[in-house]
Amino acid sequence: MKNSILIVLFISLISCGQKKLNNPLELTFLNKNLKSLIIKDSVRGLIDISMDEYNEKFANPIQFKIENKSSERYLLVIDNAAKLFFPYDLESLAPENILFFDEEGNSPKYSGTTASGEMLFYDYLNFKDSINKKFYRGIGYSDKDRSWWSINDELKQSMIKIGPKEILYFETYIHLPYSMNRLTGNWYNGVIFDTTKQYHSKLKYRFKAWEDFEEFLTELQKKEITENNYIIFSKELISTNEIPVKFLD
Repeated sequence: MKNSILIVLFISLISCGQKKLNNPLELTFLNKNLKSLIIKDSVRGLIDISMDEYNEKFANPIQFKIENKSSERYLLVIDNAAKLFFPYDLESLAPENILFFDEEGNSPKYSGTTASGEMLFYDYLNFKDSINKKFYRGIGYSDKDRSWWSINDELKQSMIKIGPKEILYFETYIHLPYSMNRLTGNWYNGVIFDTTKQYHSKLKYRFKAWEDFEEFLTELQKKEITENNYIIFSKELISTNEIPVKFLD
């Protein structure tokens, strides 16, 4: 009888351990709320204040943390394909980084906006290309093309390394309802809120699998990952908490 009880307890402990390992990382939204401008022209979605005023009044500082509850080392490579931006000085978060939902669980629609300042953006890209060319040729990767250099450079800025029981804190920003590019001043995408409803939000990030980025790493980057026994975390993280959206005139 004692043996039977011990076996049951042992199986229960294994089961509990497996459950913990299924969710080793936890994302938490640290903001109390998000604020959004009420768009007066709901048909065309036009902002009727100056860009400077919009930038000052409707920038939401975003603070969040990622906690590693396991005893493993994890590498997270943020998937920026859909403009889900890692906290980065030249870019705000995109609305797609945040899950918005009303009291019935329905999501608002998303929309694109007219871009401006395109020449400034292309000048910046050309500048980055020239820097990448010198750097990657200098470290022995002249056989790779500019696309490979660009992807590797983006990967470096999209990597999060988190050790056992470690907590990492991040801060960035977003404008609502339209997101803004800090470099160009573009309003490049946004959310169409129904301001008669109440919305809440959760933060989310999607991460790349090893096979999605391995070929774009240098040999030393691969060595660092493998020799330090990093586990590639390729699941989506959604914040465990939610915060309300406040509409302002």
